[in-house]
Amino acid sequence: YTIGSYTFEPENYLLKSETEKITLTDRETTLLKLFLDNTNKVLKREKILTALWGNDDYFSGRSLDVFISRLRKIFKNEAHVRIENIPRVGFKLIID
Repeated sequence: YTIGSYTFEPENYLLKSETEKITLTDRETTLLKLFLDNTNKVLKREKILTALWGNDDYFSGRSLDVFISRLRKIFKNEAHVRIENIPRVGFKLIID
């Protein structure tokens, strides 16, 4: 997968650019792949939680926010890549 200046290798849990290599956790990898398989589409929070944890309890929900924050931080300098909040629904990975 290509995301801006990054190449994503889910089988290696790796996100790399010309200047850096970022090793992702299993859940970060699953989340990013889910976003990429649904680029520019709204993903409901419940669907994401079920894909990552199999349930949507409070602690998993807070953990999801942490993972999304980490992905946002990684892509903060990518002008054409962003993760939008869709209030009371979920999230959307936008790649222009």
